Amino acid sequence: MSAMRAQQNLASAQQPPADLGTFYAMWMEQLKVWAQAGTYDANTLCNVGGTIQNAPPLDVATLAIVVAATTDVGVPSKVNHYRTEVNTFLAQRPASPIDSNWHAKDSFQLWCEILLFTDLGPLQSELTGLAMQGIITFGRDAAAVFGILLQGRARYGWGRAAEAAETQWLLPAALKAMAQAEAYLHSEHSGDLNLTQLVQTLPQ
Repeated sequence: MSAMRAQQNLASAQQPPADLGTFYAMWMEQLKVWAQAGTYDANTLCNVGGTIQNAPPLDVATLAIVVAATTDVGVPSKVNHYRTEVNTFLAQRPASPIDSNWHAKDSFQLWCEILLFTDLGPLQSELTGLAMQGIITFGRDAAAVFGILLQGRARYGWGRAAEAAETQWLLPAALKAMAQAEAYLHSEHSGDLNLTQLVQTLPQ
């Protein structure tokens, strides 16, 4: 399906179709177009898909299938690289409250749990690291997946959206981290920094 056709179908939808997988796939197609711009703008993200009368429900299992079918986020070699880099990052943060079994989860499952269902108060640096390494390992496919989770929370009430202050912090924080990682990849310093050092480059 072309990006234009996906945009037309998604924007004209009055409510998510009975086939939620098809709806997610159209939505993901538009988020991949958004991600390809590489600017990670919050206003543009929240407007992807036009007006949808009824908020699309969150079905993690169905969304995971769509993510696996339409992105590189589940490619084993990339997942292993992501886990290795994040493990090194977390090893330098022994007091991190991230579940010690995080490495048993695939990337989408981990991001879904962190972005939607976890108290982010004590995890701000970890969230930044997960987002940055996502861009470094998976490229703009990671941005599209983060985008659907962020838009789902900020616009459609997924997960802990009722935690208004946390949600308002999360959207710009995650997008800023991804933009910084994107800039790093295209800089003369690409490949010189480990994840801990890269996180420290993020403007406060």
